[in-house]
Amino acid sequence: MSEKEIESALKLYENIIHAVDIEYKKLLNFSREFHKRYMEEKLKLPYHINVIDELHINENGHSRILLKLLQFVNEREEWEILQSFVDYIKSKSKSRQFDRINIKKPKITQEEARIDLWVRDKVGNYAIIIENKIYNAQDQEAQLSRYIDKTKECLFNQNDIFVVYLSQTGSEPNSQSWGDYQQLFEDRFINLSFKENILPWLKNNILPNIKYKDTYLINAVQQYVDYLEGLFDLRTIQKTVNMELKNYLLNYFNLKDCQNDNECLSKIKANLLNIIEFQKEIQSMFDEIGFGIIRKAEMDIIEKYPSIRKDQKESDNNVRIIVPFDGKEVLVSIDKDSSHYSTLYCQVEYLDHGQLLDTDLLTQKTKDILYSHTEKLRWVYVNYVDNQYDYVKTTEIFKKVVERLV
Repeated sequence: MSEKEIESALKLYENIIHAVDIEYKKLLNFSREFHKRYMEEKLKLPYHINVIDELHINENGHSRILLKLLQFVNEREEWEILQSFVDYIKSKSKSRQFDRINIKKPKITQEEARIDLWVRDKVGNYAIIIENKIYNAQDQEAQLSRYIDKTKECLFNQNDIFVVYLSQTGSEPNSQSWGDYQQLFEDRFINLSFKENILPWLKNNILPNIKYKDTYLINAVQQYVDYLEGLFDLRTIQKTVNMELKNYLLNYFNLKDCQNDNECLSKIKANLLNIIEFQKEIQSMFDEIGFGIIRKAEMDIIEKYPSIRKDQKESDNNVRIIVPFDGKEVLVSIDKDSSHYSTLYCQVEYLDHGQLLDTDLLTQKTKDILYSHTEKLRWVYVNYVDNQYDYVKTTEIFKKVVERLV
């Protein structure tokens, strides 16, 4: 390449960088102004409080709420809400296979074997795997396949296993998640969305049929319905805000000057693509800095305690250190659970995968920090805060666990 061609290429590169810089500055100014307008309109709303809003629950939190609802048994010992849920599935499914579900003595668990909600009924001879994707998390590798295999290990025939996929607005499972099971489960699978199915089911099927004396249940369902309506901008009090913000966007993007809908659509699409790209860059920067905080804590620990070392299986996306404890080696790790997009987790286990008994010293040392457990693991999920990973809290938990063990 000649010197003139190199100079021309560099000039083109500089022009591109300059154009991107201008576009990003415009987007920053737009986001600041939009947020300012949003907060101004929000302050005009009448007072409104929702406990679930204030707790910033993650997917695990939604699963716990659904677990408590599905576990409800009335005075006649009927699984009233679970039955309603199954009946709703039957009404929405194109397959008659769900008609075979006959509720007898179900056991309903949450996060056992990492399955969000798991209904197993030995007497009724059926099992239901409920996968919660309210925040549109990506499926883990062969996730549904592994859950089906796990259910088969519990001595359920494959033909008696059903899969319910709860997405936010109707997204389908990734084909790789099924492994070799996708076609085999075609008639025993249903995709329900929180917006179009769970919310209407709670409002129209559950809430009107709760007895007046079950005040706690009524209040719980009302709060959850209100929370979901807020999540999807469906609260009545939000309509005025939404209208004002829509008018602001119409003016900002000059959509009122469009000659027809096609022109408006093209303008919106162009701006949307810019915003999405901008959001990706900001999100990437946030995650890079956030994970850097965790990585720094890891290095500080290793420097402070020479007996602690990195695990060879550590990657760029997780933290894994080996801590000598009670004559054994314990693995303390931080990772992201891709089945729960809104969650980081901190976990301990014996390096040799030995059992963690209730009487075990490792359990005693960490059970007030790491609440969830199986026979080989103790862990805690860290809730999403303002729609972002809470890297700081996860780091604090990680350091607290290590300090307990050294």
